[in-house]
Amino acid sequence: MESFSELEPEHFFSSLSGCDIMFVKGEPIWHALSSIPSFLSLHERDNRGNHIDSTAKVHPTAKVVNSYVAADVEIYEFVTLRDSVIGPGSVIGHCSEVARSIVFSRCMIARFNYIGSI
Repeated sequence: MESFSELEPEHFFSSLSGCDIMFVKGEPIWHALSSIPSFLSLHERDNRGNHIDSTAKVHPTAKVVNSYVAADVEIYEFVTLRDSVIGPGSVIGHCSEVARSIVFSRCMIARFNYIGSI
């Protein structure tokens, strides 16, 4: 029988400090979306409200606002990223939009996609 312990919320963002405030054991996982502002407040941010790790690659045409971008993330041309958390090693493809969302570690979002919540 396989173990699914890696699916427990405490494992999703093991490399991000403060992630425990986003996920509460026993709560539906979508409740974490309302915790994004608290998570962002724990990190030093630039004048657009972003925390972008120094190892992340963000294309100059990408628009990133009020978001957390972890280590080794790649954000390609004309991406719009707002009010979101992007986990380490993830890739956001050309012309995609990520809004009010949490993208877990090592996720690949292909080009021309919308990931978001209302």
